[in-house]
Amino acid sequence: MLRQKVLFVDEPGEHLLKLTRQAPAALTLELWWFDDWTSHDFNSDKKHIMTRPVAFYEFEQAVLRTLGALQEQWGLKGYKHRWGRPFPSKEYETLWGDVR
Repeated sequence: MLRQKVLFVDEPGEHLLKLTRQAPAALTLELWWFDDWTSHDFNSDKKHIMTRPVAFYEFEQAVLRTLGALQEQWGLKGYKHRWGRPFPSKEYETLWGDVR
């Protein structure tokens, strides 16, 4: 069973998105809120926001729409200035290739 975690740091606190592959075409999404940057310690104070099954294709489409909107709104230079790292162009193109 494949599992991945994605952190969304906020000021203060952070969201933790846990993705678990349930089948080749199905994921379970869990979203948690931490009042501080403590997701490395999953036993710390946290709030469960949601758990939701989702089709892999649906999740992939949502990621592509969001990345496309970010690239369109900020451009490559604006994205790097705002988030302090380059836009994930290679990953974006790889996802687009998978969907085509």
